[in-house]
Amino acid sequence: MNENIKLNTIDGYIDEVRRYIPYTKEKTQEAINEFQIDVEAAMADTESKPPSTVFGSPRDVALNIIESHPEWYSKRAGWWLRLGAYLLDFFIEMIFLLIYLSAGFLLLITFNMPLDELMQEFDERGQESFQLIDLFTPEKLLLIIFITFLTITTVMIFLGYNAVLEYYFGATPGKRLLNLLVVDQTGIRISWKQAIIRNVSKILISEELLPFDVVLGMILEKFDPEKTQKQRGLDILAETIVIKQ
Repeated sequence: MNENIKLNTIDGYIDEVRRYIPYTKEKTQEAINEFQIDVEAAMADTESKPPSTVFGSPRDVALNIIESHPEWYSKRAGWWLRLGAYLLDFFIEMIFLLIYLSAGFLLLITFNMPLDELMQEFDERGQESFQLIDLFTPEKLLLIIFITFLTITTVMIFLGYNAVLEYYFGATPGKRLLNLLVVDQTGIRISWKQAIIRNVSKILISEELLPFDVVLGMILEKFDPEKTQKQRGLDILAETIVIKQ
């Protein structure tokens, strides 16, 4: 393995390790630099072996680094702080959806799509759905497709807002504004499965379950305060925690 290929391999390996460590660069840079020095020194004496063979998978390495720095994830966020983040996210989500839907209806007006006419004809036909094919003129078919797309994407935003942002960035904008971070109980970055499980009670169609999720976490905390401190019920199931950075 020549020098350039070896260095590129090390850089790629270090980047993969860093990807599993969700904390700020300022907090983790020293530990990452120390590990990189160790990798470069070991690889200088190792022929034809990738770093993962010598040191283990990037995830395992990241976990070892995090475990040696428990202070990174030891301060769990309190309930009031998490409520503040939730309200901020709800406000941000509503503003975004208002802008998104307004832009959609502005397009309807701009291109003179026959929305009023279509709705009137649907209302007149009532339950006679077998006659609805008569409504599908090119303009009205395009309108139906557009409304369907707008509806599906709106639902996807509601369903995916928290899970997608927490998986990719470790936090939603509301959490970021309050300096909160979602991590695995071991301190490592959460997986897709964990991001989805912990947010089931936050999606639009089941948001009424969120208070019960919180109360369940408070009850379970009484029985095992060290393990379940400041965790919702679904946090416990997903094995995730919310920390104050």
